[in-house]
Amino acid sequence: MSRRKNGIALELYEEPGWINIPALAATGAWCIVIIGKRQVGKTFGTLKYMLDEGKYFLYLRRTSNELQAIAADPDLNPFTPLRKVGYDIGIQKAGKITYAIGTKRQVADDKWALDKRVAVGMALPSIATVRGFDGSAFSDVVYDEFIPERIAAKRKAEGEAVLNAYVTICGNRELEGKPPLRLWLLANAFDISSPVLQELGLIEIISKMTRTNREYIMTDT
Repeated sequence: MSRRKNGIALELYEEPGWINIPALAATGAWCIVIIGKRQVGKTFGTLKYMLDEGKYFLYLRRTSNELQAIAADPDLNPFTPLRKVGYDIGIQKAGKITYAIGTKRQVADDKWALDKRVAVGMALPSIATVRGFDGSAFSDVVYDEFIPERIAAKRKAEGEAVLNAYVTICGNRELEGKPPLRLWLLANAFDISSPVLQELGLIEIISKMTRTNREYIMTDT
């Protein structure tokens, strides 16, 4: 399906129906929000785009427990499905609040080490604890599952925390003539009462999109 931006057709989907992440990136938007049902390639496509384009990015999750879980179990690792397109990516604890994400190198039959780092993993609450954070190395932030399932607790401050994290990581790059940091917000859960969406002023816009069956919109909000 196509949509138009400034007179140019935007193909929202690739064959056989995956979200067209490169086309979304080409819009030049500083924040791209993708919410929808599972198995349309939100996380897979976004992570593949990062790796294909050689982006060094921050992979963000809501809680430290989520990061611990995906690092400990390959079946939960969101990078594992990328093996079918040639990427073997592992996640390892790197510091007190950070995880190293990179290509894997086998060192024994049942052991591996990271060869080349491609990203850093952090939990949203952890960024606020880091003073003098230098995020200049990151071109993108991928906030995966930013909307929790309804059974999980939501914190009203999450929206403010996301914007504070963005400002912290972005630093002075735009004053130095560099492109703005790009924020990807990905979610399977469809709960538009999300504090993040509220802080971004997107709840009414997404609500209207839902009522009118609109799949894509560009906004200055």
